[in-house]
Amino acid sequence: MASTAKTLALGAALVFAGAVGFHELPGMISNEGGDISTNKWIDSFYCSTITLTTVGYGDICPTSDINDMGKLFLVILSFLGLGFFCGPVMDYAASWRESVPGGTFGTVFCTIGLGVGLFVHYEGWDWKTAGK
Repeated sequence: MASTAKTLALGAALVFAGAVGFHELPGMISNEGGDISTNKWIDSFYCSTITLTTVGYGDICPTSDINDMGKLFLVILSFLGLGFFCGPVMDYAASWRESVPGGTFGTVFCTIGLGVGLFVHYEGWDWKTAGK
């Protein structure tokens, strides 16, 4: 339980630090489409979350005149988000291997089969093309 609380606290701290950076550093929030919110804190929170989760919609983004401090901030925030959000996924994937029957062969077979099945279903590929 303490581990979950620490993880949530770290996640909240990363989102908060990112929001402060987006809010305070010049040139960090720009929207060429004109749909930018009137509340810069909401946009900052949104940008922080999108950056940390590596989604990157691109609807609100830094201006072309972003300074070196802003670029450094984005690089650091991106790496922190990558480690924070991908770590639990990788832990789950490592433990998942142990629950698949057939050992390594079963894991490889299931992984490739799931990937091919997803491409066939969602992309409309045929089985032969998806298996390449």
